[in-house]
Amino acid sequence: DGKTHHVNYAHNFPLNGGSFLHTELEVKEGDKVKSGQILGDSNFSRGHALALGKNLQSVSGDTRVFWIDDDGPHFDPIQDLHPRSGIITPTIDNKRIDLNPLRAYIGHFTDEGMVEVKTWNGYVFKCTESHSLVVFRDGELKEVKPADVQIDKDFIPRARRIEVPITAYEVKISSRLREHNVTLTREFGELCGLYISEGSPQRTKVSIAAQDPIIRERVIAIVQQILPGVNINANNPNAIIIHSAALLNFFVESFGRGADFKRIPGFCYAAPIEFREGLLSGYWAGDGTVVNTRNGSLDVVAYSNSRPLRDGLAFLGLTLGIRFSYVSGNSRIKAVHGIRLLIADAGRFPKINHSYKQEKLTHGLEKAQVWQSTDMVPLSIHDQNILRQRIEHIEISRRKALLREIARG
Repeated sequence: DGKTHHVNYAHNFPLNGGSFLHTELEVKEGDKVKSGQILGDSNFSRGHALALGKNLQSVSGDTRVFWIDDDGPHFDPIQDLHPRSGIITPTIDNKRIDLNPLRAYIGHFTDEGMVEVKTWNGYVFKCTESHSLVVFRDGELKEVKPADVQIDKDFIPRARRIEVPITAYEVKISSRLREHNVTLTREFGELCGLYISEGSPQRTKVSIAAQDPIIRERVIAIVQQILPGVNINANNPNAIIIHSAALLNFFVESFGRGADFKRIPGFCYAAPIEFREGLLSGYWAGDGTVVNTRNGSLDVVAYSNSRPLRDGLAFLGLTLGIRFSYVSGNSRIKAVHGIRLLIADAGRFPKINHSYKQEKLTHGLEKAQVWQSTDMVPLSIHDQNILRQRIEHIEISRRKALLREIARG
């Protein structure tokens, strides 16, 4: 009618129980609308219909997801995602992963049955029966329900790498008497990785269990570099004792204490590549294993009592283009959680400062014959023939290597 009408819509409006109401408008300036027309969807509706109970396509609250908010990056259970504006999450667009604003988020109870999905690489998640899964089938991506998934035939794609903006360059280490700004270098990342794997807080000091001479030398050199003048006790052949309340506070607040409760804090995902590589290197120097198998392959594995730590390490690797599969085991009293390096990405793994682990990694890369992975989608005969035609012009030595890879799928 040419007149101005005011229509109220909720914008991140908090509700009881930790939920919220938010509306995404579907109209823009200049659009023509009719009286009574619905102008948008809320986070409690889909297609302008109320989404409750069995209408929701959901994952369980303990599913870990990545997001960035005003406090920085997070890789935590989705139930910990607090409603606010400006949240950025990974989205898939044309088979590429980009970071985009979060449109809607619904925390709710459901009476619908939950399905547990486990992939060949060990990743497990739970979702409702109506939740859609994207699978690779017959040479293309398809959207199917869990009941329609073909076990041992369908492939669930996952990211090769997630690019996280670098926003964390230094951290503050402080006690009641001292305060230090420490740059997030590779060396400091290595020290953090060693604390996660071998560190133990003791009142006003930190103990790093270390018998390997290279590890002991690295710990002493790095601490002296970032905290000049700090008292370091290396008399114990099994551990290095660092007398620094400031470093103790930082380690405990950031990475936790005790093997069952350690974790990767959010700032690590937004730290420079060198710091992230150092953290993986330090952790593997402590708790990781590198084994050259009899069949000429390579087995690079690390275990932890903490599932959040295991998941955080795997995601940290993903930010570097290093993929892991999940493995599980059992100690005498509890289950343990492990990650195994995919051999296809072993060449990207950072150098391990250890007496023999790096040597084994290098030797394994030179001798490895088994490069197949359950992460790799088998090529159809048609696709194999196309690839063979495309590499006919390549030099003989390189062509033979590519043909062997194609034959393995």
